[in-house]
Amino acid sequence: MKTVIAIGFILTLFSCSAVKGSKDLNTYYGDAFFYPGYSKNKPSPKNSWVIEYKQNAFFDCLFQGYKNDSIFKLIQKEDIFLEAAVPMSLWPKIKSDSKKIIDNLPATEYYNDETDKHKRHFLETCLCYFASRELDSVAKRAYQEHTKVK
Repeated sequence: MKTVIAIGFILTLFSCSAVKGSKDLNTYYGDAFFYPGYSKNKPSPKNSWVIEYKQNAFFDCLFQGYKNDSIFKLIQKEDIFLEAAVPMSLWPKIKSDSKKIIDNLPATEYYNDETDKHKRHFLETCLCYFASRELDSVAKRAYQEHTKVK
């Protein structure tokens, strides 16, 4: 019995290797954490334009989901959440993509009781969208096109 426990412990120890060395191309590590609006970030964000594009997409995704101006008016009182780096000409693309995310949001399959049955996962979905490789590549492509135009 002690041998089985020892082997199980050793297998568990070695199977919990760090993600850092993963060869899986489908693993998305994301960017390092930073404080927006703070100049002494270490490490500093690699491309703030791409991050701002993704932030705008995140907030528009929330707006498409909740369809409630008062939430965003409350946020505007305390938060600077819309930066001006992303040109207005890209907003139709941002809006159509985030609307598509919300429109395709499936019905909730797991809920606590009947009162939660009609609720949906807007916030979680928009966070997943913000962190996704898909939005990352869309934002990087938009940045490349934006810099060509300049």
